[in-house]
Amino acid sequence: QRLIRRYGERLGKGSIGTKFTNHNDVKRFKELQYFKIQYLNNDIFRNMSNLEEVWIPSTVKGCGGRMFLGCENLKNVIMLGDTPIGDNMLFNKDTVMRIPTKLCIYVPDKALNTYKKTWMNYKYVDRVHPISEYHS
Repeated sequence: QRLIRRYGERLGKGSIGTKFTNHNDVKRFKELQYFKIQYLNNDIFRNMSNLEEVWIPSTVKGCGGRMFLGCENLKNVIMLGDTPIGDNMLFNKDTVMRIPTKLCIYVPDKALNTYKKTWMNYKYVDRVHPISEYHS
């Protein structure tokens, strides 16, 4: 919450011009869902080694690379948009192309098939679940 308040004035302007890298005190980033951002920049969550959960707003239409590099404890990413974003490296935790072991990706129930079809050749497609199965 401190992080959101500190950067709050930048979050509502289309893209996040701020990176939250190296904030090891943040475990959950649920507040992000309330901002009307359209783009998540490269390295935005990089090296947040204690980050376990992130909520991506439905307004996000694109993202940069290496968003979760160094986030080896990432467990839940809740994608609130109906349209998949990112590429086959979106959830990589390192440069060897590995994804976090316990990663689950939750998407709107009505968009589940769209995500699975779009990401069908990505190594994390089997980690995609309907948001109705999410339990915090």
